[in-house]
Amino acid sequence: MVLISSFTLFWLCLLTAILLVPGARLRKILAPGPALLVLVAAMVFRHDMNAAERLFIAFPAMLFALKCGLFLARFPAKEVRQFETAGLLLYMTAWPGFDPEPFRKRGARGELERERFIRGYLLMWSGAIAIALLAYFHSVLPPLLTGPAGILALMCTVHLGYCDVLSSLVRWLGWSAAPLFEQPWQSTSLRDFWNKRWNIAFVEMNRQVFMPLFKRSTSVRSAVLCAFLLSGALHEFAISYPAAGGYGGPMLYFVLQAIACLAEPRILRLFGAKDNTAVRRTWTWLVLLLPAPLLFTPAFMSAVIDPMYSSLQAILHSVSAPWLLDKLIWFAAASNFLTMAAGIQVPKRLNWDQQLGMLTTFNRKIILNYYFYTGGVIAAWGLLTVLLHGEIIAGDRVAGLVSAVIAVFWGARVLVDTFWFKHDDWPPGSELIVGHAMLTTLFVCLTAAYGFFAIWCLCL
Repeated sequence: MVLISSFTLFWLCLLTAILLVPGARLRKILAPGPALLVLVAAMVFRHDMNAAERLFIAFPAMLFALKCGLFLARFPAKEVRQFETAGLLLYMTAWPGFDPEPFRKRGARGELERERFIRGYLLMWSGAIAIALLAYFHSVLPPLLTGPAGILALMCTVHLGYCDVLSSLVRWLGWSAAPLFEQPWQSTSLRDFWNKRWNIAFVEMNRQVFMPLFKRSTSVRSAVLCAFLLSGALHEFAISYPAAGGYGGPMLYFVLQAIACLAEPRILRLFGAKDNTAVRRTWTWLVLLLPAPLLFTPAFMSAVIDPMYSSLQAILHSVSAPWLLDKLIWFAAASNFLTMAAGIQVPKRLNWDQQLGMLTTFNRKIILNYYFYTGGVIAAWGLLTVLLHGEIIAGDRVAGLVSAVIAVFWGARVLVDTFWFKHDDWPPGSELIVGHAMLTTLFVCLTAAYGFFAIWCLCL
């Protein structure tokens, strides 16, 4: 709680500084101050904090400090106050990117990038499920599996999932921000991976803050090497510092990446792989993954990753079955009625006044009959869930059979959505894409919940 309070106060001070500090010269003098303050605090209090607290200092605190420094160095206070409030707050809170220009003024709402949103949404949920499973079985899984798998699950959830969902939503709402990741698995070279596809926020930071300094006094090759050295230093702070060990590993990893990037054109020519995509990708991923233990050191695994999953396991195992059942039952009941709330919008959203008018009277009546009939069945599922609350917890067999029927009902709906409905079949509109994704997620949750009720009552 002390750390959260201190960070909130620090964030408010940063926001006040970028809005109110006067004078271009004073702002440039103070620009390095926030990052230096974070570094000093990190060194002074390193023995008084645990690994999680040090990680908090190393990532969000340093990120916001660097953003504040960028504002102080590049924008007068008057110009910062001309930023739209929503854009400035978005940039200084949820957005991990570094370029503030897209958040100066919001444009007209565009079309949602459907492919990016759906891909990110699926990866985010897949990673979250993987995290939960790895945490639940953490104590019985071999450490050689839980460490790399744990990092991969986190990257899938945050880097490849959340960041794509966030960037697609931000761009849809009118902020012209660049994507944070660009399908890194499609990389055909190290330069392609590091410059265009992976962690574009960090590339932005290099371009906005550090590369201009390097290019004034060094060649392009030296500037590239300096950028990788900077990456190594920042990853030492983000990985080795929280772990209180493993120093030198992240720096060596990025030195190797720099050497490989500079030598890459000659190596690919030597192997005749200039136009061979398969060889280029194999080379890229071998260079990225083989030295990965230098980046994610054993110290980081044991001090950060392992305790994180152990803590999650303790939380999951502390939940009793009756407590979980009670909450799931109320969630399932409410979710049934929530799907009805979505169904009420169908006639207007899908323009039934016009569309059904094209049908014969009998076909129109059939559609309306199925619509109200299905709504009535879903309402019955919600009501039965409430009425059978005690019986489900007690493991009553009849309640289990009812739960099994409802699980089949919602599971069939998921299968229909997966194999019958196509995204191209849906009417255009970004709201419908987002709604479709969220509604399908709700169907999956309902299937899982009622399946769990059935297993509890009939088997356990």
